[in-house]
Parts: sequence; structure tokens; C-alpha cells
Amino acid sequence: MIRAAPAKHQPFAAARDTAIMALLSNFGARAGGIAHITFDHINLDEGWIVLKVKGGKENRLPPVPDVVVYLQPWTMIRRRLDPDPSHRYVFVNNRTTPGKRYGPLTSAGIQTMVARLSKGVSGITYRPHSIRH
Repeated sequence: MIRAAPAKHQPFAAARDTAIMALLSNFGARAGGIAHITFDHINLDEGWIVLKVKGGKENRLPPVPDVVVYLQPWTMIRRRLDPDPSHRYVFVNNRTTPGKRYGPLTSAGIQTMVARLSKGVSGITYRPHSIRH
């Protein structure tokens, strides 16, 4: 599914979805944990990323090379968005509705993205939790 995400027609969604898939598959992260990542939770130069886990706890982890390869281009795109979102969430939507453009991507949005990618790749609909296993 990581290889399928870049095949999307829109570069914005391709970069975002590839980074999300890298986090899901390399860390076994939950959709909610990824949806809540802010720029305060990532420092690729120093080599750490903080993921929220069950119970409201946070784990500070070193990003594996696959994650850096996909996350770094996305964070560069995200930092250059115009208009700049008023929040610090790393993963955002691309709605064109005025006032909702670049809003935080929700865990439901991540679930939908995974379901669409998996259906396109394998013909079977998977959810982010399936990737944990």
C-alpha cells in the first residue's frame, strides 16, 4: 500500500498518504495517534518522533529510515501550505470548502484512506488496525 499511495493523481495526497502508511506500517501506530501528531512531536534532524498510545501516554521513538524518506517530503509540503493553517497538526485534509481547507486530518479520514488504498491494491478493504498485526 505504501507503493500504491504515490500513484494518486494529486501530489499533495500522495505525499501525505505515503507518510501516513510509513508510520502505520513501521511503528504499528494507531490512526488516532497519527492524527494527533503536531510539529512539536517531530524532529527529524535530531532523530525522534513522539506518538500517542493508549491511555494518553506518549512514546518518543527514533524514526526508521523508511519513515524519514516519506515523512520529510510531506513535512516540507505541509510547512509551505497557503493559506497556512492556524493549527500545528502535521496531517491535514485538502478540502476546498472555504474555512475547512487544510483542517486537521481525523482518525476517520485516515481509516478511509487506508480502506481505499487497500481495496485498490488487494481488492480487500483493510483498516489501520489490521496493519498493526
